[in-house]
Parts: sequence; C-alpha cells; structure tokens
Amino acid sequence: MGMENIRRLVVLMLENRSFDNMVGYVYADKENHPPINILPPTEGAPTAYDGLSKPAADSAFWNPSNANFFGDPPAEPQKILVTGLVTDFRMPNPDPGEEFVHITSQLFGPMVSPAQNDLHPMKGFALDYGSLEDCAAANIMQCYSAAQVPVITTLAKNFAISDRWYASSPTQTWPNRAFVHLGTSRGKVNNAPNDPFH
Repeated sequence: MGMENIRRLVVLMLENRSFDNMVGYVYADKENHPPINILPPTEGAPTAYDGLSKPAADSAFWNPSNANFFGDPPAEPQKILVTGLVTDFRMPNPDPGEEFVHITSQLFGPMVSPAQNDLHPMKGFALDYGSLEDCAAANIMQCYSAAQVPVITTLAKNFAISDRWYASSPTQTWPNRAFVHLGTSRGKVNNAPNDPFH
C-alpha cells in the first residue's frame, strides 16, 4: 500500500495508560499474530507483536517488591508477576503517581539517578505504586485481557496499532499534550505549577 492510498491518519492519545496495561495481551496466543508488520519483523518471526504475548512466558514480566533489588550489589528480586486479567475495572485505584519524579522511579527504580544512556529496566512500577497511600503494589501489575477491552482490540486487529508507545516527556498530561501540538513543553515537566501552554 502506497502513501497515496492513505486518506486519513488517526492519532489516539490515551490518558495515562501503559501499552501492556491496555493491549499487551491482544496477540497473547502463540498462534495469534498480527497479519502484517509495517517495519520488517525480526528474523525467524514473519510477524511479531511487542506485548505480553507468547512465546515469552508470563513469568518473564515482573517487578520487584523489595527496594534492595536496586542496591549495589542488587538483592535477589521478590517478584510480583504481571496478571493478565483485571479483577476490578477501577484498577489501578487510586491512580499511580504521574509526576516526573514518580515516572522516573517507575522506569529506573527508587532513588536511582539515571544516566543519559541508561536502559529503562521498567522495574520500579510496583515499588513506586506501593509507596503511595492506600495502594497495594501488586495492583499496578494487572493488565486487561483482549476480551476485557473489546473495542481497542477490534480496532487493533482490523486497522493498525503501534506496539511501541512513548511519551515525549515522562510525566503528566499537559507537558505531553504540549509536545503533540507544539513540539515542546518549554522545559515544564509537570502539570503544575506552570501550564506549559502559557
């Protein structure tokens, strides 16, 4: 399909949801793959989906519940596994921390000062969520099954979905909306105290 056949481009910008939480299990079964990859797939896989899908075992997706996992030397992780079925549609309730300091902790771990070239281990979600008032750390590891999100699953399978979701700024709503519309948040990394649109 050439670019001349594309008549509309729809950008769906979700509010504070991770890829795995919403659509990680769209292609969860080993035999269930997307029909087409726009970018060349990896060798040996004619089509691929970078979600919580097989052949990786569910046990490959976890976060530690012990802060000393991020120590030097690191302790063995006490793993909280991803759960492929949300048991309460209000989850996560209450909301996880969205400010820049919380997102940094979620990506890199608590009390870690990442270097510019650090990989994002994505292992701090449970600890950061558990640090908030009235939050059970394991709740942040719940993800929706494909059957629980039928609309977005149907859109993904019948049209297209990007399996790499990124935020322009790892923080709250307004800086990211500013990046979408203006290409910058003017250095603002949280919604408050200053609106990046002003």
